Amino acid sequence: ALKRTQLHHVVAHGAVRWWARPTPGKFENMYEFKAGCDETYSLNINGNDRLLNMSIEEFTTSSSRLVALHLSAAQNLMPNLKGPNSSYTFVTGDGSGKPGGERTAMGEINSHHVWGLSAALRHELRDSAIICRDIRVGFPVHEKSELVSE
Repeated sequence: ALKRTQLHHVVAHGAVRWWARPTPGKFENMYEFKAGCDETYSLNINGNDRLLNMSIEEFTTSSSRLVALHLSAAQNLMPNLKGPNSSYTFVTGDGSGKPGGERTAMGEINSHHVWGLSAALRHELRDSAIICRDIRVGFPVHEKSELVSE
């Protein structure tokens, strides 16, 4: 049925819960501590290991799971986007390595992969009728004076 369905807009959720509040306490176990806007624990990836302690195989699997799911969704949904101003929007949380941003290492890496996929698709689709964009929920906006003080 999906192959015959005409779509105008797709919003792809990237392991972000913008309404979520981080759990109190210290990050020790990815199944107990939930950082705000980080739902990568739901991908069944190993996020509580330190990066330098992970095997390359474990890292490869954990760091690419979210972007692989998004690529698969895009491959299946984009052919059905019809009409002028059709859009495909990736919604992710923003960890981006900023001080005070609590996020698992795998949450950080997976978000960057999705941002990269969005940028690559935006480039590939630049001459098509499909508008591709990403929205980074929780992306801090600073006044110029705040940036200088950091």
